[in-house]
Amino acid sequence: MGHGDAGHGDAGHGDVGHSETRCAVPGAHRGHAGAHGLKLAASLGIVVADYDATLYSGDYQGTIVGASLAFGRFALEVKVPAYRLSENGREVRGLGDVMVHGHATVLHRGRRSAGVMMMIGAPTGSARDGLGMGHTMLMPEVWAAWALPSVSLTGSLGYGHALGGAAAHASHGGGMWPLVDPMNAREVTYAAGAVAPLACGLAAGARLRGAAPIGSGDARLAGGAVIVWRVGQLDTSFALERGLVGDPFGSRGALEAAWTF
Repeated sequence: MGHGDAGHGDAGHGDVGHSETRCAVPGAHRGHAGAHGLKLAASLGIVVADYDATLYSGDYQGTIVGASLAFGRFALEVKVPAYRLSENGREVRGLGDVMVHGHATVLHRGRRSAGVMMMIGAPTGSARDGLGMGHTMLMPEVWAAWALPSVSLTGSLGYGHALGGAAAHASHGGGMWPLVDPMNAREVTYAAGAVAPLACGLAAGARLRGAAPIGSGDARLAGGAVIVWRVGQLDTSFALERGLVGDPFGSRGALEAAWTF
């Protein structure tokens, strides 16, 4: 799933990887393996979380609809989230910020691969209600994956920047926002994950993802476990995470299924 729910700060590169064995480790790097031919995929995700921020506490549930197009080493993905958010007892519903990801695999040699990504967050969610940033976000990233026989390792390093800078972010106090997927106006993001096969088409592992602010803001860190499985053209993942630093959320569960055509 993406930066949090729909892509803020986490494009999915730190989740799971691919194995070169006959019984591959299922993963989230669809379109990054350098395979030939055109591939289309559609995804549906469900997220449930609670949070306790400085001024707000409550919970939210969301659905994220996605579509991706991959050709060789290049891929394009769009995710559209919608949420029900409870904030201090008040309930709101609506769209979140739409996320557009552009990916390119720069290196693919045997079990090792690496690439770049550019993600753009469009301000389609209500900033006043805590469903969106209220301004456009640019989030470039580099990622790497190493598929060993017994485990697949992935990592990423990125940068998040609010167009308009701190002034655009000041409307919500200059700190992390929105409530459903908080990040700073300017920050360095990172993620790391390890997944090991349990059976053919089934794997489990752990991941960490977080961010450090540039200038004013709050650091955040979340960690948890992930299970991924593949049946034919269907890839499914379930992640259970806990916010460790910076109150990005309390506990969070996310289920995503993606069908490749």
